[in-house]
Amino acid sequence: MGYRPIRGHILKLENNPHALDFLGDAIIARGYTVTQARTYDEALDAIRDHLPDLIIVVDNLDRGIDARYWLELQHTHPDSRVAMIPLVILAGAAQMEDFKGQAIAGRVVILPLPVNLRTLEETLRALIWPWGKLSSD
Repeated sequence: MGYRPIRGHILKLENNPHALDFLGDAIIARGYTVTQARTYDEALDAIRDHLPDLIIVVDNLDRGIDARYWLELQHTHPDSRVAMIPLVILAGAAQMEDFKGQAIAGRVVILPLPVNLRTLEETLRALIWPWGKLSSD
């Protein structure tokens, strides 16, 4: 297996009770590092330890993750750098309507679940590297 450059550090907020993390594995396979958080507090601790290049929040109220609440937490954080971290919200079809008006060009993107991995990768690249392709591509 050849060397793959690190494309960015991603914090993923998802309360996934399953041992397997297909989404995280797919992101890692595309050259990113991923820190997993299962609660808001874990996510805030992870940010304090290492400021990520991007945050992914998997909206799932049944498992205690409300992406709208996270959006408010992130944008009112006392460290202004946290408010500027690009955010990708993954939401079920039924919740997509709830997120109308929440997208912010270049900063907040809402994608439907199940997520298309090609669309997700294009979104990650556009938000982390907004000035064009990586030189290793």
